[in-house]
Amino acid sequence: MTGPRASVAVIVLDDENNLLLAERISKHENGKFGCPGGKVDFLETPEAAAIREIKEETDLDLKVLPVPVIANCHYPDEGNHFVCLWFTARLPGVRPPVPFIEKNAAGEPKTYGWGWHSALALPAIPLMYSTMYAYKKIVSGDNSYQLLNIGPDGLF
Repeated sequence: MTGPRASVAVIVLDDENNLLLAERISKHENGKFGCPGGKVDFLETPEAAAIREIKEETDLDLKVLPVPVIANCHYPDEGNHFVCLWFTARLPGVRPPVPFIEKNAAGEPKTYGWGWHSALALPAIPLMYSTMYAYKKIVSGDNSYQLLNIGPDGLF
């Protein structure tokens, strides 16, 4: 890889601040729970990428708002370096089950499925490193900018 790739992640919340998460099947942070997200395509805006990733991964059509969190993610053993811009989306009303499972090019699932998780359950769930920071910022109303530097072993 020649340089970092832009990526997006989206904290999807219902009216009670329950968080939509899926257990990852991935090279990095495998087995941890994360939000919808992925790479920004060529000539795509980060906002459009966030909306597209939600649709691709969950089959939900949602609008997004930016969150003042940027995660600088280094995975040198995999040759990956991402700069991730965070967004949030609200799902008003009754939250639907999200049975949709995105597959990779080989037809294999990318996650073990989506589920809604309450704030009380989050400490017991193995979250991706930046997910908890972004979630806390959103529900607290903290609008200060935060840059997270993340490597294979967590924050550095």
